[in-house]
Amino acid sequence: MTLLDFVRLTRAHLLSLVFLTLVGGAVAYGLTLRMPEVYLADASGYVRVAGSGTSTGDSLAANSLGGSKADSYLPLVTSRAVAERAIAATGIDASPAEVAGRVGASVAANSVILKVTATGPTPEESRVLADAVIKATAEEANAIETAADPSAKPIVSIVPIESALPGGKIAPNPKRSGLIGLVVGLGVAYALVFVRRQLDTRLRTVGDVEELTAASVLGVVPQTKELGVVRGRGRVGQLGIATEAFRQIRTNLRFVGVDDPARSIVVTSANAGEGKSTVAATLARVLGASGQSVVIIDADLRRPTLAKVFDVVGTVGLSHVLTGQVPVEDVLLETDEPNVRLVTSGRTPPNPSELLGSVRMHELVARLTEDHVVILDAPPLLPVTDAGVLAGFCDGTLLVFAVGRTHKEQARLAARMMSQVGGRVLGVVLNLAPQRKVGGVVYGGYGYSSYSSDYASRKAYDTAPVAESDVVEPVVPAGPGVPVPVAKPASKVRRTAARKAD
Repeated sequence: MTLLDFVRLTRAHLLSLVFLTLVGGAVAYGLTLRMPEVYLADASGYVRVAGSGTSTGDSLAANSLGGSKADSYLPLVTSRAVAERAIAATGIDASPAEVAGRVGASVAANSVILKVTATGPTPEESRVLADAVIKATAEEANAIETAADPSAKPIVSIVPIESALPGGKIAPNPKRSGLIGLVVGLGVAYALVFVRRQLDTRLRTVGDVEELTAASVLGVVPQTKELGVVRGRGRVGQLGIATEAFRQIRTNLRFVGVDDPARSIVVTSANAGEGKSTVAATLARVLGASGQSVVIIDADLRRPTLAKVFDVVGTVGLSHVLTGQVPVEDVLLETDEPNVRLVTSGRTPPNPSELLGSVRMHELVARLTEDHVVILDAPPLLPVTDAGVLAGFCDGTLLVFAVGRTHKEQARLAARMMSQVGGRVLGVVLNLAPQRKVGGVVYGGYGYSSYSSDYASRKAYDTAPVAESDVVEPVVPAGPGVPVPVAKPASKVRRTAARKAD
């Protein structure tokens, strides 16, 4: 994963990351407030060695012995014997093991000072325990040194030199715990995001499609309310922010096979419900709006949809033509787009695959492609074989996948099936893309919100009244040999007609 991928992943899951981070901080802060308070106090003792002489050498030797003895007394501080002496002296309601766990000791390098620390639920208890432990350690050390002769005076002893002050609070620390909770929450959030990303089996980006199918993505269609209506959806003037997406698909189709342009295009998907019929109908209308003569055929004889999409009555259609009951001229219906004709599915036959793979179907497509661009709305690839049969003799296939719905394995299988039947994949259309969540990933940081504002500005521009100063008057030559005056350029040139022609 590159840095850019990490940034995109962060942007895509920003709300989740912020939420889990705040939850981590809040949980840590709340748990800290419920924890018991802990105070820390310390006391010190001087390890003294009784010297046999008064010379400097004797003093240095005694000091060196005291330092080594101080280090050797460290285990005594946390021993059971010292804990029992401390409990007896203070009356603390705790077991020896608990007392031993609440104390610690240290000796500075080249020093004879033994420092004891003790914790407690109150400042006073921590102070009393620290004093008791340093005294108990001294008593236990003296007992060890005189074990051979209890009446003898110990050569080495620990002398308390500093009584403990009331302990200072060391825990809990809500601010520090809250910061740690924020960091842990952020780490857990990123871990969940990465795990979800690795376990995600659905198509999310253009890169996923190109890697799995080895086909180019011709366009990404956003999920809009205009394309969600039942009847009449996909009309050119009612596409909303999806207008530019279908214009891009139309433009990209022109560059697919420049020397051998596709005249018959099968539009199919991996599964039902991915929007193939909507894409087919809208693409036909957009091609018709650019001046091409288009015939769209509802080749989904099992679950026909185009009659509702174009809001027409489709009682007679393709199945009647393929069975020889009516000629194709009688089933070519006019639509809301002047250059687009529709052939509905007709009656549902018992053998759809056989009809679509018949010689009559071959001849029908070949005949219509002489004067028209033919778009066939085919059934999904994975459930039935109809789309594969059509792809075998048509010029190309357009695969429609739904963002966040189509699984990666399904996309791979769809591309493999097209390869097995010898079908030519013109490209892929990613449909139903969420406007904010996936747009930035697909377009490298540009979401559909920018397309929405651009669409609004274009619409306002196209419907704005033309000022008199914007009109360029035609220049008519005065006659042979007379100089032609140059027209004064307008401040703004309208391109509405050019857009419509596009």
